[in-house]
Amino acid sequence: MTTHSGAVVIFSRAGGFADRIRAYRVLVDGSEAGHVSAGDTLCVPVSPGLHRIEARIDWCRSRTIEIDLAPGETRHIDIRNTYGAALALWAVTIGHRSYLTLTPR
Repeated sequence: MTTHSGAVVIFSRAGGFADRIRAYRVLVDGSEAGHVSAGDTLCVPVSPGLHRIEARIDWCRSRTIEIDLAPGETRHIDIRNTYGAALALWAVTIGHRSYLTLTPR
């Protein structure tokens, strides 16, 4: 019998108008873990413990969040554009440090 002692983070991105043709980069503990496109999910195996999570697109990004995972735990995180297409100019200039939002479920 094999036991799984790792943890998994599943990143989900709904479809939407803003950034729909671009993928968001997902960073776990400062290293790129993959990309997630509109309407897709990304599963990232991680070790149990505390992790820093961030998403980026070009020079824009999310605020960093921390999650603490137990062995065998699966955590879901939704990624979305914070401002939408209507506020795009403001978002990529003044709002670039909170352009994306990470929401743990």
